[in-house]
Parts: sequence; C-alpha cells; structure tokens
Amino acid sequence: MAGVSGPGDFGRRSRAERVAAWLVTGPVGHLIGFFADAVRLWVCAGVRAARRRRGGSS
Repeated sequence: MAGVSGPGDFGRRSRAERVAAWLVTGPVGHLIGFFADAVRLWVCAGVRAARRRRGGSS
C-alpha cells in the first residue's frame, strides 16, 4: 500500500539529521564516550586515593 510505513521503515531523513546521527553514533561519538569513561575512571581513582591517604573509609 502506498504511503503506509512498515516495520523498520522510518522514511527519508534529512542530510542534517543523518550527519547529527553519525556524529553521535559514529567515530566522534565513540571518541567522546571513551574520554568520558576515562575521565570518570581517573576521578574515581583520585577520590579513592585521597580517601586512602586521609585514612577514611572506601
């Protein structure tokens, strides 16, 4: 039937929308996610080390 979308048929996307999706899910998005994970790891490790030096609990 014409004009009826089926499962998985989301229609045509604009160029700007495709670029935005690629930035989030493509290499740039993965790089940003990596840096966010690394910063969180470093912050948690620093907090843990500071607590240990102070003699506080974990």
